[in-house]
Amino acid sequence: MPCYLGGGVMAAIYKGLNGTEFGAGGVLLIVDAEGNDGGIIDESVWNNYSSGMRAMLVDNSKIIIAGSIADSPDYNSKIGIWKLEGSGDLVWSQTFGPYPPQNSTNRLNTLVKTMDGHYVCTSDHYYYTNDSHFDVRVIKADSADGSLIWERYYHFVESESEIHSAIDLKATPDGGVVFCGHASDSWAQNPNLELPAQQGWIVKLDACGCLVPGCDINCTVGVEESANSEERKELFLVGPNPASDYINIYLAASNPSLFDLSLWDIRNSKFVIHDMNGNEVKSFALQRADTTYIVDTQGMAAGEYIISLVSEGNVLQTERIVVAK
Repeated sequence: MPCYLGGGVMAAIYKGLNGTEFGAGGVLLIVDAEGNDGGIIDESVWNNYSSGMRAMLVDNSKIIIAGSIADSPDYNSKIGIWKLEGSGDLVWSQTFGPYPPQNSTNRLNTLVKTMDGHYVCTSDHYYYTNDSHFDVRVIKADSADGSLIWERYYHFVESESEIHSAIDLKATPDGGVVFCGHASDSWAQNPNLELPAQQGWIVKLDACGCLVPGCDINCTVGVEESANSEERKELFLVGPNPASDYINIYLAASNPSLFDLSLWDIRNSKFVIHDMNGNEVKSFALQRADTTYIVDTQGMAAGEYIISLVSEGNVLQTERIVVAK
């Protein structure tokens, strides 16, 4: 992935390190404005178990590179972000680990600078349980030191096994981002796949990474959101209300102050949607907290519905939503 610096072109790649089984390091290749070979910057200071450098941008003469960091020989991997001087000297580097359980990988796809000057990247986050579930992970990092500002997960509810991917990412004038990609049923060789097996999706997030406004009690985009968020004690938020094509359900992070942990086991929890006659319309199991689940309303008639968070037979919270078509 090349970027432009001083009229020339610079590209970042990774290489294997001699004498190591899994180690890899970063290399910057430079071509000047006339197309001449400008040399190679090979800085061992930003070596790591890198499985790939996938995105790159220039910010005020600094070079920002993002990629996937593999903790080989294990299958786990993290997101890595490096900030370099134009000379290749390291300013800072940060890694963002996999979400527990540890048997998960991150394949970084995109990187942008937001309107407030920080960096947002997306990755396909793979985690392995009885089925394979691949969510989109979005991280916002502070441009000053690379520290985490927020991270979110997004899951389009389709079937038992799903692949989610964010192929492109753009910053928006309101300080947020919009990503697009695809949500697919896995696997292609599965003879029981129901069409459509793949759908495109476009997701617009605010500056706090929220698809449902107010999802983060520690992030303040505006006075109104801050005031509302300070008093929020819900386990999940629903929006928009009324909904049309999709219902967005944000499941809060696993914060003990929000609920009685003795009632909460996400491995045995699910969302259940009932119509006003008490008939179950949809239900789906949960894989992680701090995730926005996107539910297609296809097959749901216009009207009111009750969404319940159920854990081991206990109803922890209910919300009413209107579907308007």
